[in-house]
Amino acid sequence: MRIVPIETEKTFEDIDQLLDAIKTESTCGLGNSSRAEGRSNSWDHGLGFDGSMKMIRSGWESGAEQIKKLVDQVSEILKPESMKMDFVHDVAGGIPDIGRSIVGLPDSMIRFSPPEFPTKPIKIVVNCTASAGISADTLFNRGAAVGAVIDVLELRGYRCELWIVASTKGHSARGSMAVSTKIKDSNQPLDLTSLSFCLAHPAFFRRLMFAAWETWDRDTRQKHGITSSSGYGSCVDAEIEGTDLYFECAHLNDRSRFSSPEKCAEWVKETLINNGYVENEDFGSDW
Repeated sequence: MRIVPIETEKTFEDIDQLLDAIKTESTCGLGNSSRAEGRSNSWDHGLGFDGSMKMIRSGWESGAEQIKKLVDQVSEILKPESMKMDFVHDVAGGIPDIGRSIVGLPDSMIRFSPPEFPTKPIKIVVNCTASAGISADTLFNRGAAVGAVIDVLELRGYRCELWIVASTKGHSARGSMAVSTKIKDSNQPLDLTSLSFCLAHPAFFRRLMFAAWETWDRDTRQKHGITSSSGYGSCVDAEIEGTDLYFECAHLNDRSRFSSPEKCAEWVKETLINNGYVENEDFGSDW
């Protein structure tokens, strides 16, 4: 991991702030790769800038389904007591209780509640920066694995505050430039349909984060290589204050690390164990 101190930073407290900042194209004359046409499907799954702006608002259902499959694969080999879920009757929930509804009881919905773990909220930072040599499929697999870690943590009762950061460094800069966006508060439920695009779709970084980098002035962009002829700098990791769990930027070795669902599941397991959120004994003997 190559951590470079942040020299120039922009912070968005939610997705709406980010989208408001990038809706107008930069006119400083250095080129805007975020809106470049003719990219291959392996770059951003063919979504483009306009398609990215639409999907981040509507959610990415197919992406959420793939993340959920990975979560289910990990959950199957976690011992039942480590993933225990209680259910309570409430006025809102995921499953209706027909009998209670027929007799007119207001709390006729079933809401599943994770076990209580005595813990403060976890601040999770995901660095979505990626080398141009990494394919869209690899970025998706990596993002799905990260999403699976977060989902398992929430199922185990941890409250997660989630940030996405994109950081880069130009050759003439001493420090990095970074854009940080909060995509989930710790008191919000995890909605994978909404978050899967930010976590796992390559267009989030290669379209929307590029556009965020393009909002800087001409001098700052030139210093950090945010020009059509400079390749938008070099991938670096950024140290974010107060981070409890950090996922580093995507590297070329991620192509083998996340090459199959089995390898992704293994990485999820190792990440949970190495960061102390589960014990090796929590996994079944077949794993």
